Amino acid sequence: MEVKMYKTSFESEFSIKPSGQKSAPLIKSVTPTTQKVSKTIEKAIVNSGLKSGMTISFHHHFRSGDYILNDVMDIIADMGFKNMKLASSSLAAIHTPLIKHIESGVISEIHTSGLRGLLATEISGGLMEKTRDYQVTWRPCESDRSR
Repeated sequence: MEVKMYKTSFESEFSIKPSGQKSAPLIKSVTPTTQKVSKTIEKAIVNSGLKSGMTISFHHHFRSGDYILNDVMDIIADMGFKNMKLASSSLAAIHTPLIKHIESGVISEIHTSGLRGLLATEISGGLMEKTRDYQVTWRPCESDRSR
């Protein structure tokens, strides 16, 4: 094993810049001055390397959800992605617009711990069975178990 000798015991936190390649991904060095924020959601999606068939994940802290998931899914659909796997901490009535993305084949799988509202009703009624490939997994919340 070769030991690299440094001029001092500690040059700086960014004095060593990794390079090379692991098994597949290129090793990149990111410093605090590196700009990682994209100006648009579209640019962030392109920068992420998203491809059809991949999993997209969302988490929110609002009891009834938020519009961000709907907005991002609309953009993903407009960009032509298909067969996406949606992993969300919860899906509520506010996420009814996802129905059109299931019907059009943008979303083919849903993994969530909560499913409520019209989206839940439609999926329970067979909405995803009408698509070529589908899978839905969710844990019923306490209020659903009492029914």
